Amino acid sequence: MPPPKRRQPEVKHQASCEDLLRQAQQVFDGERPLAAVALALLAEQSCGGSGPQPCAAAAARLQAEAHWANGAFDQTFNCAIRAAEHYAALNQATGQVAMLNQAALAACAAGLAEDALPLALQALELASQAAPLESLASALSTFAHVQANLGEFEAAEQVHQQALIKAQESGNGPALVRCFANALMAGVLAFDELLAGGKTLLAQASSMRLLPLAQQAHGLLDMSFMSDAQRAILRLNVGHALMNAQRFEEAGRLFHDSLQLLADSTSEVLHYSAAHALCELDLRCGHLASAQERLQELLLKRSVSLNPLQREDFLRTAMALCQALKEQEQSLKYGVRLSQVLAEQAQKRQRAALQIRAVQASGQVLLAAASETAGQQPSSNPEPGPLTT
Repeated sequence: MPPPKRRQPEVKHQASCEDLLRQAQQVFDGERPLAAVALALLAEQSCGGSGPQPCAAAAARLQAEAHWANGAFDQTFNCAIRAAEHYAALNQATGQVAMLNQAALAACAAGLAEDALPLALQALELASQAAPLESLASALSTFAHVQANLGEFEAAEQVHQQALIKAQESGNGPALVRCFANALMAGVLAFDELLAGGKTLLAQASSMRLLPLAQQAHGLLDMSFMSDAQRAILRLNVGHALMNAQRFEEAGRLFHDSLQLLADSTSEVLHYSAAHALCELDLRCGHLASAQERLQELLLKRSVSLNPLQREDFLRTAMALCQALKEQEQSLKYGVRLSQVLAEQAQKRQRAALQIRAVQASGQVLLAAASETAGQQPSSNPEPGPLTT
């Protein structure tokens, strides 16, 4: 009688880089950035074979995007630089430009606009030479963001206009919408900063210069490729520009539309942004009772505390509302809470800045090349010649 056949041991299937990356993207789309980071890191580490791996580049890029969504600027910077190096090894200019842009934005968010400048300039040079027009538009938009963070608001406005021209020439709808959204957001932030600095006339002039841009963007609100969230975000951007230009009725319609588009959204950040926009509009229009009702509802949401930037906006609005209602004691209480939030943010930026500087000091080849690129530029304003294609 023949001996019984031995059962072959079960071989567990090890998830491939592509499988892990697919899972990470699904988790990220479900707004779980930390879980997405863990899966994307496993994906990057599991990439086998010799030579540059496209999967590793995509995994590092997803880590950067997830860290950015979680507000971890230092980790965003680190992963973006690593992803840019992967793309450079693959000779993929578009991916490299995108990650240099991401690193520059992270450095700006950490308060290191001067350190962001060489990265933005390198992305701009690379995009003007070896990337499609939509990539050049994105690089210009990032460069304008860095300029604004350096306080060069008028120069930033001009570069945003160049970005829009390149995006229009590209015929790429998503690139065009992104450039409009970035330009509008930059204009709104410039308005707020000028107003906070007591430069009321300059703020008003800035809002009027932004108005034609808002009117142009109005025609893009419902492009076919856009999701409900993208439609809502662009409406918020256009609405804020209109509100600053005192076009209150038009802004109100856009804010209401945005809130309706987000009714089924799982993103609390977007939903609260739209609700706060309506509250701010009520306050500017003098509808204090309505503004108070909206604001109280927002401040009672426990999850609001998870996003310090939104807490800052809400507390500033609460202070302004209390001052309008002549409730000075309550305004002071909100002021104390706002000071605590700002102190926490300052500490977080300082920690991120130290980590970013540590990455820069580690002798990254890519960062050294970026510094050389910046050294070739006499100023932060790009010459018009190299930007034409």
